Amino acid sequence: GSISIPGNLDVNSINTYTKLITAESDFGTPVGDFYVLADGVNYRIQGTVAMNYGLSMGAGCSLCGDGLNAILSFDETLRDCQIKSVLGQQVLMSDLTIINGGGRFSGSNTLGLFDCTDIDTATGVAPFYGRSKRFYLNNVATFKVYNIGFVKGFGTISVNNCFWNGGAGLSGQPESYYTNYGISFQGGLSCEFNNNKLVLWRGLYFTTTE
Repeated sequence: GSISIPGNLDVNSINTYTKLITAESDFGTPVGDFYVLADGVNYRIQGTVAMNYGLSMGAGCSLCGDGLNAILSFDETLRDCQIKSVLGQQVLMSDLTIINGGGRFSGSNTLGLFDCTDIDTATGVAPFYGRSKRFYLNNVATFKVYNIGFVKGFGTISVNNCFWNGGAGLSGQPESYYTNYGISFQGGLSCEFNNNKLVLWRGLYFTTTE
């Protein structure tokens, strides 16, 4: 048999565990400078989503693209935009392009797109200090992110098939237009990096006399 549905079907949630994102408002209401993602939910990005706020990861949630044209495009005209996680939260992202973000509003070299921590040296028990979660990026492309950011701790860091495009080489653009700072990994228990590519960062494009 068949099912006939008159008109257009507008679906933004497949089930309790999967939420479709086609516009920034689908993330809900921002808290401070961030949309707070719900625990255990897979957020599927469709098309280009223009973002004016950062994302704060929930426990066991994930971000992935639904198709080859899935893009999160951050506008930092009013604030810095980051992807943030704290102890006990995994960072799971795949099949996604991220444009801009990473601290261009403030121009800070201590603030980046990724601000992710899974380690507790103050109260955690040696030798692991709470490091039990995954930082996982697969087939994630970044373009013109000002500062890629900082990843501290994690039981497993897995970054594969990612493309880090700094955006340099376009005539007439100021230095702040490009990726100015890279990504720092510190204190992970295990690390895996395969088939990643880096091109056209500010440091790879501009000559210097320093």
